[in-house]
Amino acid sequence: MVNKRLLWFLDKHNLFSKEQSGFRKHRSTQDNLVLLQSHISVALNKKQEVIAAIFDIDGAFDSVSRQSILNKLTSLNISGHIFHFIRNFLTSRTFKVFANGIFSSTCAQTDGVPQGSVISPTLFNLAINDICSDLLPPIKYALYADDLFIYCPGTSTPTTTNLIQSAVNTLSKNITRLGLTFSQTKSRIIKFSRRPSTLSPTILINNDRLPVVDHCKILGLTFDSRLTWKQHIREIKGECDKRLNLIKILSHYHWGADENSLIKIYRAIIRSKLDYGCHIYISATKSDLDLLNSVHNTALRLCLGAFRSSPAESIYCEANEPPLWIRRQQILLSYAASVSANPLNPVYSLFTSNSNTLHNSSALPLLKPIPLILSQLLDGVNLKQTSPLPIPSTPPWTINIPKFNTSLMRYNKHATPKQLIINDFNDIIMNNHLDLVLYTDASKNETGVGCSVTTSQIAIKSSLIPSTCNVHTGELFSILQAINSISPPYKLVAICTDSLASILSIQNIFTEHPIVQSIHDSYQLISSQGIAVTLIWIPSHIGIEGNELADKQAKIAATYTVTDNVIIGKDLKSQFKRKSRVTWQQHWDTINTSLRQIQRSIGNQPIIFAGLSRQDLTAIRRVRIGHSRLTHGYLMTTTARPFCSSYNSYLTMKHILTECRKYTVERQQFRLSQNYNEVLNNSEQITSLLQFLKDVQLYHQL
Repeated sequence: MVNKRLLWFLDKHNLFSKEQSGFRKHRSTQDNLVLLQSHISVALNKKQEVIAAIFDIDGAFDSVSRQSILNKLTSLNISGHIFHFIRNFLTSRTFKVFANGIFSSTCAQTDGVPQGSVISPTLFNLAINDICSDLLPPIKYALYADDLFIYCPGTSTPTTTNLIQSAVNTLSKNITRLGLTFSQTKSRIIKFSRRPSTLSPTILINNDRLPVVDHCKILGLTFDSRLTWKQHIREIKGECDKRLNLIKILSHYHWGADENSLIKIYRAIIRSKLDYGCHIYISATKSDLDLLNSVHNTALRLCLGAFRSSPAESIYCEANEPPLWIRRQQILLSYAASVSANPLNPVYSLFTSNSNTLHNSSALPLLKPIPLILSQLLDGVNLKQTSPLPIPSTPPWTINIPKFNTSLMRYNKHATPKQLIINDFNDIIMNNHLDLVLYTDASKNETGVGCSVTTSQIAIKSSLIPSTCNVHTGELFSILQAINSISPPYKLVAICTDSLASILSIQNIFTEHPIVQSIHDSYQLISSQGIAVTLIWIPSHIGIEGNELADKQAKIAATYTVTDNVIIGKDLKSQFKRKSRVTWQQHWDTINTSLRQIQRSIGNQPIIFAGLSRQDLTAIRRVRIGHSRLTHGYLMTTTARPFCSSYNSYLTMKHILTECRKYTVERQQFRLSQNYNEVLNNSEQITSLLQFLKDVQLYHQL
């Protein structure tokens, strides 16, 4: 509770340095990494060089001066109970060490913040918040809690080195005042340059030279001096290859785990590794990025039990996992949607800038900054139109929110006479002596989301918001319009909605949804005028006049042109996810494999595999993909491709299941369809297929 209130105050007054990304809402390591990649790329494209200093702070959380934290709180005018609470929280702390069954004597902890406490990262951030405030351009810097790096572009190594050295001296003085020191053995200098021969920078801390390296890990990504990402990709592949051993053990053909569990394990221990920072090293060459495809392909093939020669695209389709190049694009777009809702994020200006330096594609840059790659994927979407994340103007724990009535939820709409529910609703309206009853609804189509506010007899307000939004956003927007339409002399008002999700969202006083925050702010205004609002949940389409009219008006509004340009970051993410699926589908449409003959749409597989054993499911997957030991085992040996003499054609799964004269009687016996698509997409046919394969002794040859 204390941490939430402290963070609200700090965010409300914008007291955190914008370069600090650690332990802050809607900030991450990705922000610092995107900035670094973009600035280095731009500098190298200009034939400049960049010198970066990456610092490691010795025992940061355990050594920071507590007095510096209290002084910082005082300088920010944070006083009263919360100041005394934090002071008492930090003082008089002791600890013991337990080893070999024996406790050490009690020792006093004079400095540092308690590790494991939710408020400790916030206090540490406050302590080091302004250690870089004295640094002047062209020096750039970024913080993630105690991880600090500074960098400077330039054309002359001696000049850039002097600038970095001056910045290091300033940082050393500032950090000493906090009781902290830089680790001289773990801190690094790296010079980014594509020039054939350059001088090596000499940077000192306390008269000791910092080591200069060719590659360095920064917040989990390995940057190399030419920004090619070769070293990082090799490291990822090496780590993922080790983790593949677990999948190999668990994916045994006979007794292995089911494929859903295996895919979940893959996503947790391997795909997560491939995903981290992938939208940053997306600028690597295609040949380097393709090295990671083998990890993706092998892991999914093992999860499905597919044969080794199976086409990668067919494996992706069966596992419902997109190719890595599509996933990288989706993650970049999703990250951009998050940044677009946070104008205070330093990456925001990069992603919304019209600067020719970053977006002039005709320049054919040697290295592509992330904003340039993003601009080629956005397809006309204007990130500037995204509604910013709200910071409540009133402390959330003090605000008034509407009352809620969800008593009609006790009825089962489909099992209860509609008139009974309507009568109960009318009793609620009468018993509350309401001055005004409003109804809201939303309806979505390809044009957008129609929103309406009505009484039981007339329409009050109708509008259309962009198709980017989902119905939930439309329902919330309708409620906001309803609240904004209320004014004296009305005192007791009810707003009726059939969206339970909207009511639950409005109940959250710590909401991060821009429209819900606007609802809270608008209600604060009308409640100060003596107006009380109750939100009533009603079931849809049971004959309540106002609800039926609101539904009708929302559908009419969905045919309008957009009247309110509302774009929510979460909705934008959903749109980008759909865009990625469309890209994958378009790519799948160009693929010519056996699987595509029976599976035209990606992510749209019939549910026909429930209850199958690991061995049966592996057999079905191999038949569907069209690659098995029987038909493609020759690729692993020096033997010739199998040939069916009875039909004078090569042996394929489609030939065996629908054409081969050798198995005509068995196919009829097990009533296999002559339609290859139906055989592999029908649950009854799948059962018959397994029996057929076992009967003709092909099951164990797959």
